[in-house]
Amino acid sequence: MTNYVTRQGGKPISNQLPLQVHSVGSSSDRTTVSGEAITFLSAAAASSTGINALDKSPILNLAGTKIGSYWGEDQNKVMEFTNTDAFGTLTETATAAAVVITDRVNALDKLFEAASGNKRYILKATDSGGFVLYGWIGDITVSGVAYTIPIHNAVTGGAQSWKGTLADFTNTAVKRIEIFSYQGSVVFGTGTVLTEEVGFDEEKIQSNGGLKTFFDTLTDGQYGINYRTSSIVFKKATTGTSDTVSYTTFTGGGSTLTDDTAFTPGSSDVTAVGFLADETATDSVDEGDIGVARITLDRKQITASEYAEDTVFASASYLTLTGQEIDDPTALAAMTEGDVGNMKGDLSGRQIVTLGTLSAGEDLTNDVLKTEQRFSYTASMSADTQVKASGGFLHALTFTCGDAAPTAGTIIVYDNTAESGTIVFDHEFSTTPFMPFTIILDVTMGTGIYIGFTTTADVNVTPSWR
Repeated sequence: MTNYVTRQGGKPISNQLPLQVHSVGSSSDRTTVSGEAITFLSAAAASSTGINALDKSPILNLAGTKIGSYWGEDQNKVMEFTNTDAFGTLTETATAAAVVITDRVNALDKLFEAASGNKRYILKATDSGGFVLYGWIGDITVSGVAYTIPIHNAVTGGAQSWKGTLADFTNTAVKRIEIFSYQGSVVFGTGTVLTEEVGFDEEKIQSNGGLKTFFDTLTDGQYGINYRTSSIVFKKATTGTSDTVSYTTFTGGGSTLTDDTAFTPGSSDVTAVGFLADETATDSVDEGDIGVARITLDRKQITASEYAEDTVFASASYLTLTGQEIDDPTALAAMTEGDVGNMKGDLSGRQIVTLGTLSAGEDLTNDVLKTEQRFSYTASMSADTQVKASGGFLHALTFTCGDAAPTAGTIIVYDNTAESGTIVFDHEFSTTPFMPFTIILDVTMGTGIYIGFTTTADVNVTPSWR
């Protein structure tokens, strides 16, 4: 029987789900992780195996929020499709790789698209023979409830092509489609020596014959990453001896520099670590150096604007204003362009604050601030009309009767650019004449605004939108 130490929610503790213990004192700004060049520690020939330790440890995931992991692990699976009726065409063609999935419940484009930068999710397709194709999800095209998902061969985008062996895969016999959250962050510069990441579980490897057994399972170009120890275990695809590694993630900032040494703006990090007690004979530093701030012997921080009581203020010295100048608010002295002035207080000590000019919409005469909603409108319509060809905001619909006996029918508003897709508003009219009325919707339209009619040109609609 295997025993696991678990978190409060029952999940076993792991590199990706550690105990929830954090020190506020150790927090720091996130900084971009710098890349590195590696020389493969193996023989020069193709199919050679080896292990390389990387400089960055541990290696975080794409978002920089936790220790990374191989994308194909079960913990990274976010969605699975096994109903083959939902699978449309799977295109294997290089530069046009894609798969069509029908989903009446989930908006797959909103779930899995990346607005910009690196891709966040991987789609894995398995056929009836157990063969696999996979790749990173690109910008999804939506047609009703059918989603065309383009597939790329790299987290950075790369070509629109599948990873895997196309010759083995049967695209007309797709059995299962899974979507995984990409939790890696290592990108190779050439990607020709090491080409495909596989799972690396150090505990299973230790209990199943060690690294020799793991090496035996690798095919040329495959590699596993121990994200905790920052090591790569690999079998080379070519005779290449080196490559570059970049990290599409972040790390905690804050390194230290020796006092009175050169500081490079924009690249050197600095960590504040207390102050130097120094009241007399202060040592100077050179232009561009970093230095330790000073405190008095009773731990008060010394700044350039502080002077001992009853000492002369030298011209061009630093100045920090404290308090405020008391002045009559009805007779304030004029200032000259470029001067420094004191904060002013009235005769009761209250700070004087004035804008000097009116704010937008301010009406001092009537003591009000004017606000209003502004929308565009489309002239009264009585037949199918595309109101807006992109996302927007639908404020209201105003209905009027076109003649004395309207035709019974329905008016439907779609969040789309055509008469299909998500229905936002659906109203059925009878043949009874009616007085004009307005429906307030105030809804965000993600794709477009389209109004469809089944009446015959005798019920009019005027939409207000932006």
